[in-house]
Amino acid sequence: MPLPIVGNLFYSGPPLHVLHDDYAKQGRIDDQAPVVAAAEVDVDASPAAVWRLLSDVAAWPSWNTDIKSVTLDPAVAVDAAFHWKNGGSSIRSRFAVVAPERELTWTGVSVGIRAVHRNTLEQLPGGAVRLRSEESMAAPLVGVLYPSRALQRSLQKWVDLLKSTAEAA
Repeated sequence: MPLPIVGNLFYSGPPLHVLHDDYAKQGRIDDQAPVVAAAEVDVDASPAAVWRLLSDVAAWPSWNTDIKSVTLDPAVAVDAAFHWKNGGSSIRSRFAVVAPERELTWTGVSVGIRAVHRNTLEQLPGGAVRLRSEESMAAPLVGVLYPSRALQRSLQKWVDLLKSTAEAA
């Protein structure tokens, strides 16, 4: 059940370790967060091809110009850390789910905003794959500064760019 608007305005969500272990690792975002969005697209490429792009985080800036840099420590693995710049935000993240050709999920924090970002792949009949990206963001006033519709646009751009890159390969 959604929180009342005033309560949601100041909702900060669970601590990051709880968000990581009890939400992200369990296949869910924080649906009580003030900023929540999802986007999906069908990609005319194999799950392996989409997975290669999605899991090569160091190469994200090559297909998504909003991402300026990614530093991975040491590799894409559950609980491994990575730091990246997306737009004007520097984000500290940790992988929660690394399931090749099925799911890549991480948690992250930037200027006090705690997020869960899930990417799931579903094999479709005929060889294509459905890519779904969903995210929650929680911090006091985050919904005023960065509303769900802005996150929706960002996620749609993410899946569309991944689709066009995978299909061009």
